[in-house]
Amino acid sequence: MTMPDLTIIETELGRALEHDGQQAPLPALPVDAAVHAYSTADGLWVGIQRPGEPRPVYPGSGGVKLGTIELEADAGTVELKRKTDLVAKLEPQRKAAEAEGVIINGIRYAGDPSNRQALGEALEYASVSDVTVFSGWKDSDGKFHLNHPVADVRNAYEAIGTRRSALIALEGTYASEIMSGTLVHVDGLSWEVGIETSA
Repeated sequence: MTMPDLTIIETELGRALEHDGQQAPLPALPVDAAVHAYSTADGLWVGIQRPGEPRPVYPGSGGVKLGTIELEADAGTVELKRKTDLVAKLEPQRKAAEAEGVIINGIRYAGDPSNRQALGEALEYASVSDVTVFSGWKDSDGKFHLNHPVADVRNAYEAIGTRRSALIALEGTYASEIMSGTLVHVDGLSWEVGIETSA
């Protein structure tokens, strides 16, 4: 990849722009970019122009523009970005699986953060007030129950925590498989963790 007097070379530290015996390191980018080179009193100066960005200009005085050369996307960086983008798609899937919650004695308890907090607050109230039943309870499907056992809420709270921990571990396993290259798609992943969601 050359143009008169400008060459992109491979070094031990990665790619660099070379001109007249001088070198300037180049970033490993996940996109194609343009490298604008200037000769300055301090040596070779380069400005990187990514797609959609304005052309960089040497900010000092007395710089002489040498030319522009194309910098192809770094294959390793492109692959790393693809993998990290896939990993980022795991968390919403895991949270959706968490939100399903558990069913205790036919009543569903959602596992989303706000409901986990509500369950914790209800159990704290029950402990302080020394009650064994809630006079009224609204479940995660919007149904109301009278004289609802505190023990059921406690069992649900603990089951949600156990299931959430297992789901986070599964997310970590999937992330490791993505980074190692053994998992290349995240659509339709199973979020079954072998923990009963109903009792």
